[in-house]
Amino acid sequence: MLIRIIKTIPVIFFVLFCQNVFPSVKGTVTDREGEPVANATVTFEDETNPEIVFSDYTDIKGKFTNPITRVLMDYKLPHGFTLMQNFPNPFNPSTTIPYTLHDAGYIELSVYNIMGQKVNTLIHGYQNAGSYSITWNGKNDSGENVAAGVYIYELKHGNLFESKKMVLSDGGDKQSGFNRNFDQTSYSRMYEAKPVTGTESATYRVTITGKEIVRYVESGVTINDGELLQFIVKMLPVEIALITIPGGTFQMGDIENAGSSDEKPVHTVTISSFEMSTYEITNIQYAGFLNDLLALGGITATSERVTGSDGEYKDREYIYLAGQPFRYPSAQCRIVYNDETFEVESGYEKWPVVYVTWYGAKAFSLYYGLDLPSEADWEYAARGGKNYKYGTNSGIILPNNANYLMAGKTNPVDGGSYPENPFELYDLCGNVWEWCNDWYGEYSDVSTINPSGAQSGETHVVRGGNWSSETSFCRNANRQDYLPGYKSSIVGIRVVRRTDGIIY
Repeated sequence: MLIRIIKTIPVIFFVLFCQNVFPSVKGTVTDREGEPVANATVTFEDETNPEIVFSDYTDIKGKFTNPITRVLMDYKLPHGFTLMQNFPNPFNPSTTIPYTLHDAGYIELSVYNIMGQKVNTLIHGYQNAGSYSITWNGKNDSGENVAAGVYIYELKHGNLFESKKMVLSDGGDKQSGFNRNFDQTSYSRMYEAKPVTGTESATYRVTITGKEIVRYVESGVTINDGELLQFIVKMLPVEIALITIPGGTFQMGDIENAGSSDEKPVHTVTISSFEMSTYEITNIQYAGFLNDLLALGGITATSERVTGSDGEYKDREYIYLAGQPFRYPSAQCRIVYNDETFEVESGYEKWPVVYVTWYGAKAFSLYYGLDLPSEADWEYAARGGKNYKYGTNSGIILPNNANYLMAGKTNPVDGGSYPENPFELYDLCGNVWEWCNDWYGEYSDVSTINPSGAQSGETHVVRGGNWSSETSFCRNANRQDYLPGYKSSIVGIRVVRRTDGIIY
């Protein structure tokens, strides 16, 4: 059996037998209330040699443990494709595997168990160059649930192949196959592992990520044999639900030839997998953010307005609490400030927050380790993987599937009041405009990957239309822009989290 293991996935031989073992790493991850954080990924990266990386996952008690292994990877970067880490990981019941083909050709993407036995062939055939993703539902080729444990997914493209590891945290048959002594570093068959002599003076960059936590990064961490490391992370509010948007390639801009000149030229954009908030940010979520910042001294407040008191957005207005449109008073700001506390008027907790400026939107996203979507993020998500004209359940707009002018409302409504789009996102069409990170600028006709928009400008983009918009303004390609200090009853927030941790 050992011969079969070495033959099928030879890198395991290197991992198990060609490592130089150093003091063991043990520690815990808790939230700010002292509660253990389970299923968090704790990654250590040697700051003098970033190719030396190891990681582990926390158990239900928030504990992680893994022997330090220092392995120098000599490798040739694949030219034909890029295989990315699955997400989420660990997962249950399904996970998304993103990859990019730099050249067209026949590929095979398969899943193996830790013994090197093929479990499922996810893709086998010809594909054009571009970014793709595939979902594995934790089943074998026969459609049966597999056991919990470590699995290997491998992409073959011509004579190139690469593998990465993923963890099914609770398989369908409830058996546990998870081995905490297995090295957690993602690997490739193209790598040749060589042991490296380390020093006790090494320092590490520690990154902690997880579905429900704010990305944690700490540099200069030293490790002593037997020392218990303790990390405290900030949790995302329970109410902020994020859903994974699989990566892909689409045509960005006015593909229906129904818009204005700033929606052209239509151009090819490739987007990596990312997460987006299922709903627009609500009054109750934003009020919680304001209360946190008030306690930290990060804002000043009156009954009319909230202003940043430190950081990049010092003296910038975040939200106009006294906002109330003359013609439609029901669309007023529903967050109030009384007795040193921010509260939401009863019955309006799930309405999208309005009268929030771009500064206030950006500050909210950064506080939770999130970001505002780029225009490309937003349009790709709104099209739902189907090049829909409108960000609705069907790609068309009707009074029963979006809150816009013809729906007859004179205010925003609770998030989720209308059907979701194919990516299970609500209210991308109508309800309120959503701030994007991008400065407003002209499009290029050049194909791009994960564009972040113009690097400077005077106004920021909003997308999606609002409760008082005519049909044409609710199109996915439509672009509007406002000064970053603009606030209104028609503008709100949606947030994203990129799997690479990049914040624009």
